[in-house]
Amino acid sequence: SNANWGSIMSGKDRAFGAVGAAPGIRNPIEAASALMEQGRKGLMSLGRVPPLFLAGEKARDWAKMQGLAVYEDPEQGSLITQAAMDRWRNYTDRLTKYCALPI
Repeated sequence: SNANWGSIMSGKDRAFGAVGAAPGIRNPIEAASALMEQGRKGLMSLGRVPPLFLAGEKARDWAKMQGLAVYEDPEQGSLITQAAMDRWRNYTDRLTKYCALPI
């Protein structure tokens, strides 16, 4: 899977925001920055503290709700090339066969 990570912090007011293991977010730093800006606004309705870190599919869902660019198919935005994926599959197949050999 293609999981993006991004974080940002302001030294001036110690505000921060982060997203992690978030598939399909085109620019995770932009999402982290949007979280930081939301946190600067203070408490949400009912006195809830705004999120400062979001992870996984929910981070992607939140980014989409904020109007940030996301891939509809998270695998579409994969940073892994086909050649790298082929090499990885080759090595994992070889390792699996090797581990199955009797000692």
